[in-house]
Amino acid sequence: MPAEPIGSGAPEGSPAAHPPFFFIHVMKAAGTTFRSHLQANFPNGGVYPDVQRDIDVEESERTTFNPNSLKPTLQAMLLSYVLVEQLLSVAPERRKEIRAYAGHFPYVVTEQLGLDLVTLTTLRHPVARTLSYLRMNKRLDPFRDASLDEIYDHAENFEMFIHNHQTKVFSITEADHVVCVMDTIAIDDSRLALAKENLAKVDVVGLAERFDGFLDEVHRRYGLVIGDVPDGNVGEGDWPVSDALRRRIEEDNRADMELYEFACELVAERAHA
Repeated sequence: MPAEPIGSGAPEGSPAAHPPFFFIHVMKAAGTTFRSHLQANFPNGGVYPDVQRDIDVEESERTTFNPNSLKPTLQAMLLSYVLVEQLLSVAPERRKEIRAYAGHFPYVVTEQLGLDLVTLTTLRHPVARTLSYLRMNKRLDPFRDASLDEIYDHAENFEMFIHNHQTKVFSITEADHVVCVMDTIAIDDSRLALAKENLAKVDVVGLAERFDGFLDEVHRRYGLVIGDVPDGNVGEGDWPVSDALRRRIEEDNRADMELYEFACELVAERAHA
């Protein structure tokens, strides 16, 4: 059963007794499934973005490019899930309703919001995350007949969604003035160090490969009710993956490999604390 709705007496130990949650959704790291858990705990517009409260379909149709010819409502919802300015400009009266934020947002927005938040995230091994992203693209018209290697070589997608993407999520700064987390950011040693520093600030860090452990922790610490929800947006398939492609992913994403190792160490240390 879902947790107490917004406006309840917020019994001690219930999710409503805590500050709002902010889930930094790293793409292809079990985040869609976790968002479903949040929606089950906070219905009726309690999770941002909400299709009824936070999107303007007509405005989206009029002002945005829709390369995959998505349905207007879905296109508008996806934009609200990534646009930093839209998140930061949510009206105060709407903020009072929101009990959880979830989106493909950089870590820095949790500081820009100026709110007391419980921050959550999950990371995934860079090879597995990238392969899941490539398989997801096989469902889209431009790539249905392409090999995974050919999709990986698509320069624009590579920079937006693959190239040290997890490090980018946690190393973008306010000074970068990004529109969204898909903006191109050059990753160097200082960015990697900042990503580690910021990841260590997140209240609950999980691993997609140990997703049940992440769910157990958010339930134990914050009372989130973990029920049966379907796995969301799973990019799987039987398309062949060469050893050469796996090696390329590792070599091209060395910062992400190191950040993931750091995340594993962080999760292990916290488990034994």
